[in-house]
Amino acid sequence: MAVPFRTTVTNARAAYRVRESVLIVVETGGGQHGIGEASLPAGASIAAHGPAIDAFMAAAAESAIGRGAGAGFAHLRLPSFIPGEWSAATACGVETALADLAARAAGLPLYRWLAGASGVPLPNGDQEIEANGLVDLLDPAAAAATAINLVRDGFRTLKLKVGTDPEVSAATVAAVRAAVGPAVELRCDANRSWSPDEARAFLARCADHAVALCEEPLADPGAGYKAMATLRTASPVALAVDESARTAEALELVIASFAADAVVIKPMASGLGEALAMLTRAGAAGLTTVVTTTFDLAPGTALAMHLAALVASPRPACGLATADLVEDLLGHGVPDVRQGTLRLSEAPGLAVELDHEAIERYATGPWEGTAA
Repeated sequence: MAVPFRTTVTNARAAYRVRESVLIVVETGGGQHGIGEASLPAGASIAAHGPAIDAFMAAAAESAIGRGAGAGFAHLRLPSFIPGEWSAATACGVETALADLAARAAGLPLYRWLAGASGVPLPNGDQEIEANGLVDLLDPAAAAATAINLVRDGFRTLKLKVGTDPEVSAATVAAVRAAVGPAVELRCDANRSWSPDEARAFLARCADHAVALCEEPLADPGAGYKAMATLRTASPVALAVDESARTAEALELVIASFAADAVVIKPMASGLGEALAMLTRAGAAGLTTVVTTTFDLAPGTALAMHLAALVASPRPACGLATADLVEDLLGHGVPDVRQGTLRLSEAPGLAVELDHEAIERYATGPWEGTAA
């Protein structure tokens, strides 16, 4: 699938104009099905990686076929993959489709089924989840205007893409804070942009504007996360890892190094099973945990929402308000974000169905299958 974004989505390291994704459907002989999605990262494409993706999915399917959905998920054998790359997204898609199938068969919404399958405790209360609004990489005036509109739409937390010159980024933060007032939580995401000196200068300026969190300020977090830990010691703003910790093993090093206060988990960049392990470990270590999409279509967006439902209370606002960024989600049933919040359905599985007419419009190739 190749679905254009409504506007170019940018950060300090990449620009996204098209969401290239592979839709994955797992079917049983009895006609039940589960769906998943592999959203390819910037720099990867279906044209370049299609044969490798096909081989990856065939190898994964071989380990799952004949086991049943739940056992297939539990005993899934994935080929070696690199988190954050196309292979992690493919792993996530296969895992999601199996989990969706198993949850549908059990009559449970996906988040409840995942909790039981992985041992993650369900948070107390209903599943109303707060989402953050996203302010793209913009000049200060444009960022402030965007922020005002998001607050009017009900968002109480805003994530600002920064990462240009530290002075310009600090001016953007100041402009947004002046525009939205003191009650809105502000976070920043620098996408690994700065040297330690540049990061320190930016974070010092952020303290004047009550920034709650800054993701990935350092271009190089340093061997064993030492540079990030050193920066954290001096920072007036809490720090988060994202690109620097895409596996449970990497997160363990972050925790041991005291390198971050929070972790951003993207199931599409880690794989679903790995994301569940990271969520559990982050909670045990007391790290703030934020779940986000990677600007996905219907299955990937819904998956991130269900994973966010497993974040322990008090759950921070998560990066889930991304459905409007693409021209078409190619599916129905993704919860709407209204007044900055969403509520998960209690329908079985992802509670998402594919829109096959829309798929035909955006397809870049035919359906391909692997059978028992």
